[in-house]
Amino acid sequence: DLISNLFYGFFETSLKCLTCKEIKYSFQSFNIEIIPLIKAHQYKLQKYNNNRPLNINDALESLAQIEKFVGDNMIYCNNCKGLREAIHQQKIFRTPKYLIIVLNKGKGNKDYQGEFEFSSQLDLRNLFTDPSSPKQYFLTGVISHKEESGSSGHFIAFRRNQPRNFFHCYNDVAVFQLNKNDDAYGKNQPND
Repeated sequence: DLISNLFYGFFETSLKCLTCKEIKYSFQSFNIEIIPLIKAHQYKLQKYNNNRPLNINDALESLAQIEKFVGDNMIYCNNCKGLREAIHQQKIFRTPKYLIIVLNKGKGNKDYQGEFEFSSQLDLRNLFTDPSSPKQYFLTGVISHKEESGSSGHFIAFRRNQPRNFFHCYNDVAVFQLNKNDDAYGKNQPND
């Protein structure tokens, strides 16, 4: 249907037995890409070992990290007929026409407090396995949450129609055009 065609993509998950080398693939649909920023920050530090701000490419790459199943976490291999060490990886197989990404800061003392750099364009050529998927996206909207407490807060939406247009801010009953797109990225809004 129309919603599925516009907003749904597919993950490709692979599980490889390190003994017999057999690889099993599975596919799962998604309509929202949720990225834990703590995990993305740890990935960035391991890969680049520097303190530059986390960005959207780091965050997306962190979802495709290889996970090892060893020791008490070994998996049962149907080919070997026993518990074996294995590696697991999830990649984007096919992306939707409109990609929705949620950046999850976490809660309490374990939330992500660092900077995050937005990009007005997103290049996914190295992050998916299906060559027919859309390769590039431009940022059309941001929803920002100002947290007032653990159970409440305020949402502000920012939207634009074309890559070179300025964002409009939708804040309760007020709608106005931003003078700088940085405002939509949260750079001038603390605690977003």
